[in-house]
Amino acid sequence: MDSTEKDQKTQTVGLLKNWLESLGCEISPKVEYPALFNNQLYGMIAKSEIGPKETLIRIKHDAIISTELLQNTELQVIFDAFPEFFSKANPEGIDNQFLSLIIYEKSKGPTSKWALFFNTLPQTIDNLCDWDPNEVDELQDIDLKSDYLLRKDKNIGSYHDLRRILNKYPEIFPNEISVYTIEWCWKIIWTRSFMRSPEHSALIPYADFINHGPSNTGFYFADQKEEEVDEEIYYTEYDEMYTTDDILKISCRDLYEINFSAIENVDDNIFELAKRILVEADVIEKSLKDKKTKKSQGCDDINNSDLLIVTGDTETYAEGSQIIFEYGNYSNTSLLIHYGFIIPDNRFEYFRLKISLSKLLQPLQLKHLPHKYKKASFLIFYFGLNELSRDFLRTIRALLWTPNNRNTSFFSQSDLSLEKKVLLKYAEILNNSLKSYPSTIEQDQNLNPSSYRHNSALAYRIQKKQILKKQAQISISALKIIDKIQNKNPLSQEEQEICNKELKSYIDCVQYYYAKDQIPSQIMFNSS
Repeated sequence: MDSTEKDQKTQTVGLLKNWLESLGCEISPKVEYPALFNNQLYGMIAKSEIGPKETLIRIKHDAIISTELLQNTELQVIFDAFPEFFSKANPEGIDNQFLSLIIYEKSKGPTSKWALFFNTLPQTIDNLCDWDPNEVDELQDIDLKSDYLLRKDKNIGSYHDLRRILNKYPEIFPNEISVYTIEWCWKIIWTRSFMRSPEHSALIPYADFINHGPSNTGFYFADQKEEEVDEEIYYTEYDEMYTTDDILKISCRDLYEINFSAIENVDDNIFELAKRILVEADVIEKSLKDKKTKKSQGCDDINNSDLLIVTGDTETYAEGSQIIFEYGNYSNTSLLIHYGFIIPDNRFEYFRLKISLSKLLQPLQLKHLPHKYKKASFLIFYFGLNELSRDFLRTIRALLWTPNNRNTSFFSQSDLSLEKKVLLKYAEILNNSLKSYPSTIEQDQNLNPSSYRHNSALAYRIQKKQILKKQAQISISALKIIDKIQNKNPLSQEEQEICNKELKSYIDCVQYYYAKDQIPSQIMFNSS
């Protein structure tokens, strides 16, 4: 990096810091920006050792540009004139309003209250939409390539629509607004905003200088209620893929209906069994819905709140180290879409499997598939770094189940013979997905990247393949362990360890049903 560039950045940031402190904002003397890391990345540095629970930054409400400002803005006349673009009836209406607000403030130039903040922002912002198609191909992700093409077209169309709208109001925007300005402002929001609820986003000066990385340092608004930490990651909340595919969100009731529609000879026993399983399906669905509803109730009212950035309960920063925090539970797919980068060994990484419904169904299920389901539709499943996918297991289990299996095993692991078939199918599908890639993990690891983006693409696809490989291996391990449970054979030390880690919740459920059937469930562990 040019030293002149760093000097200019230091000067503009110094002016911003002086302005923020004049508003009562607090910036710890232990932190400093800009600092240069790896000779190419600007970030925030610890000037001296920082301990746990230390407040690094407190930005006053008056310094924050947020959607709260939309409650009293002269842009309202524009919003009212084009409700199809700005109203809440449009899922992106609030986003379009906030984007217009940022464009409005940016267009004021030095007279904007936030002029010093705008001066510190990068002039060039890259994300996945800025990659060339050939570079995107290197990700070896067909669905992400489709998202990339759809997103680019959608964004460009929206930019032109907004330009036509805003330029109808020269009394508010005396200088013509360009598509370039709109795109720049949208990328600033997309890459730098803090969000506390779906309808509350904010650009927060100085706080946005901190880079993303694994950390316990966190940010919160001063009036937010303390929330119970939920360790479970709901991958659907972070799946932002645009698609033209027909995606079926299959429920337990759907699985019940598809399976029992394929049973050709229904007697009174099967009819009674069907009723019991339908009740079970509805109970599971209600439980899943209640869990997600409880998680979503954390949003509280906005109350002119300051933002604080505080180190974690046990976190420390040595002098000279970079201050980082996690922008969210972002997989590398989300990081690429938002910010144009990935991080190695991302603990929030997952593999997104898109599989056609027809590939999962049994022959009679295909033959008797109710008309409301389309054979060409797709299902989406998510696989994390450790545990088996409960949704995928539940789906395979329900579709492989027959009346010859235990009536309690439609949704649970209570029939070990069925469960072994489920795990085999699980591994087979994931291994086939892994084989469908044009290159192997080993081949990728032996390649020399030709550019930063190529290096990111290689790291991206390697991590996806490693998840597939590990998930298939875990499922085969589970299969072997169940076989030993059935035959009352001791587990190896390696199997014991995986039972205590990756397979703990799964094997615990197997053991529960095994014991419930009054079959001796004590497993002898090999001490060697």
